[in-house]
Amino acid sequence: MRYVAITSGKGGTGKTAVTINLAICLSRRGQRVLIFDGDLGLANVDIQLGISSRFNLSHVVTGQVELSDILVAGPTGVHVLPGASGVVEMENLTPEMHGHLLNGVKSLEERFDIVLIDTGAGISNSVQLLNSAADEVIVVLTPDPSALMDAYAMVKLLATRCNQVMVRVIVNQVRSLAEANDVFERLRRVTKQFLPSELELIGAIGFDPQMQDAVRQGKPGVLLSPNSPSTSDLHNLATKWLAMPTPVGQRQGSKFWERVLDRK
Repeated sequence: MRYVAITSGKGGTGKTAVTINLAICLSRRGQRVLIFDGDLGLANVDIQLGISSRFNLSHVVTGQVELSDILVAGPTGVHVLPGASGVVEMENLTPEMHGHLLNGVKSLEERFDIVLIDTGAGISNSVQLLNSAADEVIVVLTPDPSALMDAYAMVKLLATRCNQVMVRVIVNQVRSLAEANDVFERLRRVTKQFLPSELELIGAIGFDPQMQDAVRQGKPGVLLSPNSPSTSDLHNLATKWLAMPTPVGQRQGSKFWERVLDRK
């Protein structure tokens, strides 16, 4: 199972919408996808998918329910693992809780191929924790100058505190491919000058009011507007990302949760 953190240096980049729509595109390519809602402060994956959850990860670590009990089915076979305050509570897990969680994770390994972790925006401790434990990190940014500055701050954090020097990038809400390439090159140049990080552009998603309408309606944009240019962009992203080689030294399986717990 491949754990991929999707993160951003600031709010407003459309990170959660990218995560949800990318998950659906991957599912349509035969991948069994789970979204872990790791945005502890503003968890809203369920809202944007138009689904609801009764339990979350905190109920698992305290032994009230099994991990499989909190999974919520979404469209096209995508499932959601509600995080709520669960990651914070992991800092105080007893050995019994630790074992209960890891046993539950083993049941997921046969059910899913990819876990997309929707982290919070910014550089909080919980964001660092999830980015550090992931097999791979994707940074989402927009052409906004402040988003570019915050994306660089995130890349710096990934390299210096999270042991993630290979970072993939999605540029969202662009007016053209040329604009996306320009934004990425500016980020790459400053990164190359000051950091040991290696950046790789996955692709770009065009600015699309229909995607914003989809968020307000609680529906994935790729389903609400299947023929829009941004939907095509997302499908192209999914195809390109699946064809990319996995990062060197990728770690897989339930080791993700062990790494989360080890860094508490």
